[in-house]
Amino acid sequence: MFNEEFSLDGDYVMDGKFLLLPLKGKGKTKMVLTGVEAHIEMKTEPVTKADGEIYWDLTNFKISITKATNFKVNFDNLFNGDKILGESTNKALNDNWEGFWGEIGPALQEVFFLKFSDLQRMFLLAKFQ
Repeated sequence: MFNEEFSLDGDYVMDGKFLLLPLKGKGKTKMVLTGVEAHIEMKTEPVTKADGEIYWDLTNFKISITKATNFKVNFDNLFNGDKILGESTNKALNDNWEGFWGEIGPALQEVFFLKFSDLQRMFLLAKFQ
């Protein structure tokens, strides 16, 4: 699968380090991942419903992001809202996005998995052809 851009908006709680930067805060975040290539594996089985029709049942779903061309983040309220520290930390994360993606990517892939697993509802509604 290829997607030009994934955007995530949400809440975050962070207390850790990246490179030598302390990362501490709680608030809103926006993350944009561009040029995304992903491997998706779906296994399905036909299921006969009470109406006698055959539908898809998604039995296994895996997603792994294999490539990205950029990853931009903005964490609001870093360091209890210290604007200077927050802006410089966001800039450092974006300037070193590949390393930061390497650290945070596995957790975000889990988020993508949860969102994409909502596809199961669509498959259950699709008749087996």
